[in-house]
Amino acid sequence: MITTTTFEAHGHKWQVHTPGDPMPCGGNAEVYVLLRRDDLKLTWHNYEAAGNWDWTRFDCTDKWYEIKGWRYAAPPQEKDELARLREENAKMRTAIKDGHTALEKVYLAYCSTTLTTDETAPTEQR
Repeated sequence: MITTTTFEAHGHKWQVHTPGDPMPCGGNAEVYVLLRRDDLKLTWHNYEAAGNWDWTRFDCTDKWYEIKGWRYAAPPQEKDELARLREENAKMRTAIKDGHTALEKVYLAYCSTTLTTDETAPTEQR
């Protein structure tokens, strides 16, 4: 079981990140990051995808920051629920479209058989 440590900074609760450890969440997760800059000051940035950040240490690259903390921009369960609803909506739209297509095919098949069958063709009275 993974345990996470949190701390308070800039009026928010942050998950601790040790620079050099792997990215702690999915690359598409939108997160805020708390950075220690090369001048040793802490600052945080507007959210963006976690995969856009370099989670390594100063000495691994010539970057100007290390990630010391992070937090989700929105709780993951809310994003999961939104994704689930979007997927469900797409399935329903496809089913409706397929249903209309199937009904049209049945109707056209019915029309073509009734119009081409001699038994159902109208006869003239003389």
